[in-house]
Amino acid sequence: MSCTSDQIVLSETAFLQFCVYRRVPNGNPVPIGYRTLSINRLHNGYRHVILRTVGNQNLGPMSLFVYFDVFYYVMSTQIAVHSALMNPFSSAKKEESLSMALLYPFAKHEEIVEDDAYRQAIVGTAKMSRDETPLPSPPPSPIPESFTSRAVSNVVGNKKIMYKERTLSSGSRVKL
Repeated sequence: MSCTSDQIVLSETAFLQFCVYRRVPNGNPVPIGYRTLSINRLHNGYRHVILRTVGNQNLGPMSLFVYFDVFYYVMSTQIAVHSALMNPFSSAKKEESLSMALLYPFAKHEEIVEDDAYRQAIVGTAKMSRDETPLPSPPPSPIPESFTSRAVSNVVGNKKIMYKERTLSSGSRVKL
């Protein structure tokens, strides 16, 4: 189930409420748990929302696994300020390169190019599609190369599996 709202006015005072009901035989649903979250405190990504009782006590391990996709509206005149607040290290690096360029105008300096699509996705004026987001690289294999090189080799012509053999110091042969 997805919930979408195009525009929220006064996001500081807006809340999102989750309510989970249990079906009973007589047809009247009975509420099991609630959770109210401030829109201001939501971050993008998957989150566990821990449910609470009417008395605001945790329901133990009962939680909802929810994907939040929040983008904030920023006026076009304030995009640079908002981008600097969202990514302070990049803006500090850009300011430092600008100050070095002003101090030493004839020296060669690296230009820091900021991708507009990334900045727009951070600021929230345009969504970055899921196809454009970089996927994490898979972790390295836990099996060392020496183990895989000693493993079985398959002979395709005879369709037999050939094993490499190793001779022990006592003279007996062991199949690997």
